[in-house]
Amino acid sequence: MCDPASAYATLMVTQGIASYVAQEQAYQEGQELKRENKKLAEQAYNLDLAQIDKRQDQEEEAFELSQRQLEKKNIQEGVDAIVAKRRVEKEGEKAKGKAVGKLTANMLSGNTVNAIIADYDQQMLERTGDIDLNRDRSKQMIAEQRGINTRNLAMMSDQLKISKKQAEAKMQDRIFSFRGPSKPDALSALLGLGGAGFKGYEYAKNTGQTKYFKRDIT
Repeated sequence: MCDPASAYATLMVTQGIASYVAQEQAYQEGQELKRENKKLAEQAYNLDLAQIDKRQDQEEEAFELSQRQLEKKNIQEGVDAIVAKRRVEKEGEKAKGKAVGKLTANMLSGNTVNAIIADYDQQMLERTGDIDLNRDRSKQMIAEQRGINTRNLAMMSDQLKISKKQAEAKMQDRIFSFRGPSKPDALSALLGLGGAGFKGYEYAKNTGQTKYFKRDIT
């Protein structure tokens, strides 16, 4: 039979080895979970980036479409204004010609005819002036809207940049928040095994069995 002191020392050493092996296994399992967590965090981050980039593309497409529509409107209104002014001038000249013809037929004085002509000219000038004024107002509104679109896109782009940084921060937080078991210290384990032998000796000493630790030198 094995002496009690040796058995106790063996038990302590065995427990120390088993404890170290269990800690090492837990550490390796924790490292595997840590790698898996990092992988999932990076996948989620890449998905967030893809969604943000998609939103950026949508905003830019909407911006370009709006700007093209405004430019098209600006050109069309410019053409419409030219056509409207020509129509006013044509109608005015026609009305003025008829009026002058009637006045001449009635043998009215030249001063009267000139006054009528000046009145028609003033009316045409006012009407074409109104067309120009409305056109200028429309051009200003279009320019302002284009500026608003540009500022809105810039603000949205800045916000999406912030979203990217937040996504990165979330990924880092997820990665570093995972804390697995610490790696066991092999040196400490070896010292622990030595301590187990010492405890076995202390046990033997306390129970009067130190003779089992002494070598027969006789």
